[in-house]
Amino acid sequence: MNLEQIGSSVLSNLQMLIDSTGLPLAVGAISDNDYQWLSSQFVELNWDFAFAQFGNLILPTISGHATK
Repeated sequence: MNLEQIGSSVLSNLQMLIDSTGLPLAVGAISDNDYQWLSSQFVELNWDFAFAQFGNLILPTISGHATK
């Protein structure tokens, strides 16, 4: 597999995991414009809170022990 194929496989697997949790999110490649917009518009968000509150939703579900 080359790097592009690995990236595609990772995105597909991540989307499958997100879909299995029922979260209304989509994953995909980020363009340079996306990166510039995200890095300028969301710099002030409380990322520590977001990851602590929502970042671990996928892993408990994968192991079969949903926490909610």
